[in-house]
Amino acid sequence: MAPDVTSQKLLRVNIFQLYVSGAALATGDLDASIGARGLHGEAYRGHIFWDEIYMMPYLAAHAPAVAKAMLTYRAKRLPQAQQAARELGYQGAMYPWQSGADGSEQSQRLHLNPLTNQFDPDESNRQRHVSLAIAYNVWLYDHLNQDAEFMQTSGEKNGG
Repeated sequence: MAPDVTSQKLLRVNIFQLYVSGAALATGDLDASIGARGLHGEAYRGHIFWDEIYMMPYLAAHAPAVAKAMLTYRAKRLPQAQQAARELGYQGAMYPWQSGADGSEQSQRLHLNPLTNQFDPDESNRQRHVSLAIAYNVWLYDHLNQDAEFMQTSGEKNGG
């Protein structure tokens, strides 16, 4: 069977993008995560989405320092997520669909539809699965790395 060169190239360019986008996080000194579209797209204005769930399996296995930094970013914003839940009458934590640096919801309320050139309501801020994705990422990181210190200081607070 011949190797699938196209798939290999696509996989490698995406792994490269993960490393480039997450390299600065590896020191643990930067309070950030990997924004949607990494460093090469302006569409999401650098906000942090739940897309981390797609990055975490690879990063937790191959770049655990980057994965830990991403989870630490979320752990530091737990109070804002808890406040957001309380404001809507919920218990627990409700992380934003688009997280700004301070952990606040940054989703737009209107979205320009490029097909109609009209502004339509954007209800993406009503997404509620973000918190479950974060809890899963904590579990996965712990499962692969058994980082007891992280779990005691940040992970258990964040759903682990």
